[in-house]
Amino acid sequence: MARDDLNVLSAFLAVAEERSFTKAAKRLNVSQSALSHAVRGLEEEIGVGEGVVAGGVPGCQGKSFEIR
Repeated sequence: MARDDLNVLSAFLAVAEERSFTKAAKRLNVSQSALSHAVRGLEEEIGVGEGVVAGGVPGCQGKSFEIR
């Protein structure tokens, strides 16, 4: 797995754990917009569309992705 892939998965996990893009961005020392962009890219890459993580809270698809 490429380093960039691990960074994006870490970003997703941080948002899910913090339940907030703002808190996750602070934790990861990145801007909120960069974090949002990374999560949006992951959503597109895995084919679930936007909204797996909405407002920092995983939706139904996000919860199943998080469990896997």
